[in-house]
Amino acid sequence: MARSGGTDPQHTSAFIAGVASFATWGLVPIYWKLLTKVPALEILAHRFVWTIVFLGLLLSWQERWREVIGNVLSRRSALFCFGSGVMVGLNWLLFIWAVNIGHVLETSLGYFMTPLVNVLLGAIILHERLSTSQIASILIASVAVCILAFGYGHFPWIAVGLCTSFGLYGLLRKQSGTAAIPGLFLETL
Repeated sequence: MARSGGTDPQHTSAFIAGVASFATWGLVPIYWKLLTKVPALEILAHRFVWTIVFLGLLLSWQERWREVIGNVLSRRSALFCFGSGVMVGLNWLLFIWAVNIGHVLETSLGYFMTPLVNVLLGAIILHERLSTSQIASILIASVAVCILAFGYGHFPWIAVGLCTSFGLYGLLRKQSGTAAIPGLFLETL
């Protein structure tokens, strides 16, 4: 509930977190471009290693290793974390590689298409119902994607690979039922 005469601190912090997140994602391609001489697989390997180190320390500090062990012992959680790890690994590898060879616009198209893939997977796999206005919005966004894709000049394989792998990552991650940090640790393994 907003305080009178001011803004709600939760909304302000959420807004700041959102701006920081989008700014970070907007700057990431510049960082990858600076690493064009480093193979994409090596960059991805560093991402995995340093994520494991950082999250291992964080899990120790928060005393949450029991959650990790519980998820490993749960066959369902472990399999979904493995699957989501494969999908996010493929997504990052494709993203880094595409930026390093100069396909930044196609990567942007892929992440622009991702919400449409998420909605499609939610409707088909999770049986989520869409209202008429939601369907209309999705159709308008789909037309925009088609216009952008046709304007690109050739079939956007990289964009399709990115939105598909990230959409499947989100679906598998949701199905894993793991908390954020333990789940990220497991999928990074």
